[in-house]
Amino acid sequence: MVSGLAAARAELVMTEPAIPRRMLHLPYEGQTRLAEALSRDPDGLDLIDAAALVGALFGAVNAAFMTALHRGDPLDRVREAMTRAAALRPASFAGNPGRHLGQAPVKRPHSGR
Repeated sequence: MVSGLAAARAELVMTEPAIPRRMLHLPYEGQTRLAEALSRDPDGLDLIDAAALVGALFGAVNAAFMTALHRGDPLDRVREAMTRAAALRPASFAGNPGRHLGQAPVKRPHSGR
């Protein structure tokens, strides 16, 4: 059963266009800030690689969440699916097999695009 507050929140989200826009924008803001923070380490990732890695992590966790929900998993299994997705990392990132945070990036020429 939906509480009065939840019903009011749902009604507000459905009738005020700025709210869903903001709800969609917040995760991307967070991803951008995380990528920028990762790229500040001079021995770490450049901004493009950092953005790709953060985006892959967010995408993996979101896909696991949505898949577990769609299949009707209980909450503890949904959490487990999200945790498993967050623990994954690309086996090969940017042409550098085994690369992970803390290893120096492969130097690539800037494409200028």
